[in-house]
Amino acid sequence: MIGVIMQTIYFIQDYRERREREQAARRAAHDEEMNTMEDQAQETRTLWMLVCDAEHFSENVPIYATSEEDARQRAEIWLKKQQETRRITFDELRHCPDGFRLGRSMLPGTL
Repeated sequence: MIGVIMQTIYFIQDYRERREREQAARRAAHDEEMNTMEDQAQETRTLWMLVCDAEHFSENVPIYATSEEDARQRAEIWLKKQQETRRITFDELRHCPDGFRLGRSMLPGTL
């Protein structure tokens, strides 16, 4: 009889320890997720319009970036991809934190 009671006590202790470890792991995962969301919230992206000359017309390309340097890097990447298939050159990079309206549509200034 005492052996059955001791096995039951060990089983309950083992169950409690496993449950505490699982709860700690869940809390750690939740904290990590919250930190990631805070980091993403701190990196607000604003709208930059890349103005390009494409042979016979101008082209506006929306770029959302965290800074002017980030916007220039993204613009260079976009231009390199486009220059593989057509003649297009950089004209200017405009910061549009309040958004950009074209016809009846509106691009938001921040994401």
